[in-house]
Amino acid sequence: RRSSDLRHTQARQARFAALLAALDARARAEALGCVALKGSALNALGLYRPGERPMADLDLLATAGQAPGLGRVLEGLGYQQTAATWKHAVFEPKCSPDVGLFGEESGNALKIDLHTQVREILPRRAVEIAALLRPERAVPGVNPYASRAALMLHLLLHAVGAVVFRYLRLIQLHDLDRKSTRL
Repeated sequence: RRSSDLRHTQARQARFAALLAALDARARAEALGCVALKGSALNALGLYRPGERPMADLDLLATAGQAPGLGRVLEGLGYQQTAATWKHAVFEPKCSPDVGLFGEESGNALKIDLHTQVREILPRRAVEIAALLRPERAVPGVNPYASRAALMLHLLLHAVGAVVFRYLRLIQLHDLDRKSTRL
């Protein structure tokens, strides 16, 4: 990996860490809980060296009852909801134009995807696993997955869902490889 790419990824990762810390503090103050998903969780476990794993966005999981409050917390951090899909609500900074051409350029805006469910549509049926990912005793603020196995289950379901629609990315396979060595 080129050193300039590494520097961009390190800088972006530092910005995500600062955003997650600010979110954690505000969510604690509001007695709201969420789970930091995928890339944030993998980085927190030390599965990647700083700047090694690029992140396009910050994925969070909240209960349906806590999502509106977390939306207000995100607004307080300068974000606004710009879209909603069957998977999540998308939050982007109110005032932050992209500065680079590549999506994970260090100065580009940091997006947040707020999930109330973790579901993939597989060939025979939709599979929903959010209840398995939330810790049994969640606390206000940012929580980890219920277990390391729950993180692996989420990574597997996400990859399988991508295969169904033919958009599996190499980073998903790499995450599975890294995570499987620590089970």
